[in-house]
This record gives sequence, C-alpha cells and structure tokens, in this order.
Amino acid sequence: MPDRYLLRIAHHPDPDRIGRVRFLYPGERIELGRNCTVFGPDGLQDPRMSRAHARIVALSYGVIVEDLGSRNGTVVNGVPVRRTDVDPGDLIGMGRVIIQVGARPGDRIEPPRHPAGIVSASPAMWPVIEQVTDPVHTTGVTIVWGPRGSGRRTIARALHDELGREGAFVTASLVGVPPDRVPYALHGHATDADRSPMARADGGTLVLTDMDAADPAAWESVVALVETGAQHPVGGRPQLRDIKLVITMARDPSQALATNDLPTVIWSSARDRTIFVPPLHARREDILPLARHLACLHRGWPVRLDRHLAMALGSSGWPGEVDELDSVIARIVDEQRDRELLTLPDWAHDVLGPRAPSSQSTFDSLELLPLNPRRP
Repeated sequence: MPDRYLLRIAHHPDPDRIGRVRFLYPGERIELGRNCTVFGPDGLQDPRMSRAHARIVALSYGVIVEDLGSRNGTVVNGVPVRRTDVDPGDLIGMGRVIIQVGARPGDRIEPPRHPAGIVSASPAMWPVIEQVTDPVHTTGVTIVWGPRGSGRRTIARALHDELGREGAFVTASLVGVPPDRVPYALHGHATDADRSPMARADGGTLVLTDMDAADPAAWESVVALVETGAQHPVGGRPQLRDIKLVITMARDPSQALATNDLPTVIWSSARDRTIFVPPLHARREDILPLARHLACLHRGWPVRLDRHLAMALGSSGWPGEVDELDSVIARIVDEQRDRELLTLPDWAHDVLGPRAPSSQSTFDSLELLPLNPRRP
C-alpha cells in the first residue's frame, strides 16, 4: 500500500497545465472545481466544471472520488459515477479536464533525470531510468527484458546515447534464422564481413532482439563475441570489435538461466546489468504522454488529443503494449491528417476495449443533465 497518493492533470484544453501534480496524503480530503487552486493559483479554469465538482478522499486503504451534484457529472475511466473507489492509474473526467490518480511510495518527490528518447510520467519507470543512466553498463553485456512491444528497443537506444557511443546503433534479429546460417547473419562472410551487423556496430551498440525466441544454437555465435570481443566471419580471420552488446528478451533472464536457455557466459557478463521494462498496464501514467508523443512523431508537428480520445486511450488495457498504441495512433493520424485536434473515431470503440467510452460520449450525454442538488 503506498504511503502517498498523487493527482496529476492528464488532459486539459491548455497543454501547459498537463502534468501538474498535487500530492494527496491518507486522511486528506480535497474538492475539485472550476476555480479550485489545488493545482496552482490559476485554477483548473474549465467552464464545463462546476465550482464544487467532485471530492477526492484518501483513506488508509485507497482513494474515493465522489461527485458533488455537478451539472455535467463525473466519470471514471469513461463510466459516469456518483461515488466510487479509484486505483492508481484510473482517470477521473470532469468537464474537459482529466485527472489521473497515482501512487508514489517512499519519500522521494522529484523523478530522476529522463534520458533523451524516454517519454514517461510513471514512477514505475524510475528504476528503469536510473539503470539506464548507471555507468555500470559501460562494460559487459546488458539484458533488457520485458513484454514484447513494451519499449525495450527505446531503452536500448537511450542506453546507447547515455554511454556516448560514437559508432552506430544497430539492431539485428536471429529469430527464425536456421542454426547453420546464424554465423553468416551475425558475423558475416569473409567476402562481405564489413556489411555484417557486428562490423556496422563497431564503436557503437549492437542490439540482438528477442533472443529467447531464437534457436538455442544461435547463442553459440553470441558467446563467441562475448568471450573474444571479436567478429568471426565465416572463411575469414577474427577481427577485434569495440561493441556494446545489448540483448532483449521477453523472459526473465534468471529463469532462462535456471532452465539452461541462457548461456552461463552471457549471464556472467550481464548479471549486474539487467533492465526490466514494465508492461504498459503497470505504468498507465505513461499512456497519454506516449500517445501525444507518438501522434507528434507521425504527424511531424505538434497535435492535440480531444478529451474523448484521451479518456478512451488512457482507459484501455493495451495488451499489445506500446506497439499496439503506436499502431492505433498512426491510423488516427493518417485518417485525420488535416486536423490539429485528434478526435475519437468510431472504429476505436472496439479496438480500445470495453473500458472505452460508448459512441455517445459520457461527457456529451452528461452535459444535458439538469443540475442535481448538491450532496452534504
């Protein structure tokens, strides 16, 4: 159980207000409304919110949100509520504003410095960020593991940049490569050794992706690199290479070692250099920042998400991880290429799962409700 909760503005018509945080301690009660100063002296400033819109109560066992008879209602993860428990990661919608509940254990307040390329607002990613910036990765093998599609390649790229490697960042996959072709795929042949992944990564970083899904025999060529630090082209002489080797896996490397699916040589080099990337559902605070970031990348310039799309994206479970989120955002951007404000398309209701708002948005339907008497 966390000893401190927080409320974060996850969506607001004014992008400058997104990301503001208010800590919430057990036993504390706060009221949120149009002119409340909980997130700063300028308030939330949303005319679609009531002056006293909702109450947030932090108890020893969790957080409760209660609508205070607001005109346009309160929703949690797209569902209208009067009073309900909320968990870390849940989204509270009031007018055009979305507040996300978070939890931060311990006394630490300030997040670590984020390396370039890592977009995150979740404390669950703090250990990852701290590991990426740890000098221990200067030598040896680093294993980045976690669910496929969770952003392991992004972490490997951030590690490459943090280490200041002057050579190229090269990714290669040995998945599906027949065992007798692995030496060619990794080390190359004497006639074209300079075009192999190892040669191109000289002075830089070589990332071997999803090695736990490759043929077990593929590890032999990797072990040769780790043991000798050299490229062994087929039919040629070994050549020393300056390579930072990063291996990505979906499986816990310690478990793979226990079942003899990870060579001891690799584990000995990577024992203190393993980085676990949590699944997206365990860091829901990252969904909307990632969605905005991906939308800007696909569009090529800044774009905004409307509140319906933001609520639907943030409330989805994303079993396909960041890759699935990227695919959905890419499709929306392509279909709405002339818009600066991206909206929720009809097809997204099925894609985003049962927690997404219905076709008649909760916000719109509640805006037509008469004013309810305020609860005591």
